[in-house]
Amino acid sequence: MDRGDDDDDDEYADARNHPASNGIANLSQRDLLSRAFAGDDVVGEFEADKNAEVTDELPKVDVPKQMPGWGGWADVQARRGPPKWQLEAERKARAEQRKALKARRDANLKHVVISERYDKKVAGFNVEHVPHGFDSKAVYEGSMRTPLGPDANTDKSFRDLTRPKVLVNAGAVIRPMTFPKGRRPKQKE
Repeated sequence: MDRGDDDDDDEYADARNHPASNGIANLSQRDLLSRAFAGDDVVGEFEADKNAEVTDELPKVDVPKQMPGWGGWADVQARRGPPKWQLEAERKARAEQRKALKARRDANLKHVVISERYDKKVAGFNVEHVPHGFDSKAVYEGSMRTPLGPDANTDKSFRDLTRPKVLVNAGAVIRPMTFPKGRRPKQKE
C-alpha cells in the first residue's frame, strides 16, 4: 500500500476518471455555477423588480388628456393629431420622471435598491437636531447604536443603563416646575 510513488501528481485522478462523474470534475468553479443556475436569470429578474419598484416610487405626474369627441368631430380635426398643449404637457411629464430617476440615491448603483418612500411610522422617531448633551451627530448615533439589552450587557451594567435618572417613592408629591426669579412667562394677549 505504498501511495507515495506516482499518485502524488494527481490525487483526484480516480474521481475524474470515474464513469459517474460525467466530466464534472474537469469543470472550473465558474462552469459549475453556470450549470447549476442554468435556467435562472437572476440578474434579469432583479433588474425587472428594481424597475418596477422604482417606477412605483416615482412621483405621479398628472398628464392632461384630450377628452374623446371634443374637437374630433370633423375629418380635418381628427387628422390633425393631439393638440400642442397636450404634447407639451406629456413632454414635461417625461422630463420630470427622468429628473426624478437621476435624483435617486440608487441611480448609479446597479445591484442596489434604496427605498425612498416616506414612512409615517418611522418619521416620528427621526430627530431634526442633535439632542442636548451630545456634541455631534456621530456621538448621538453611536449612543443610539449601543445595545441596552441584558443579552449584550452584564447584569449590573444593564440595571445602570436602564435605571431612571430620578427616583421618587410611591405616593410622594412632586411639585410643579416654576420659573426662576427674574424670568416670568410672557403674557398672552
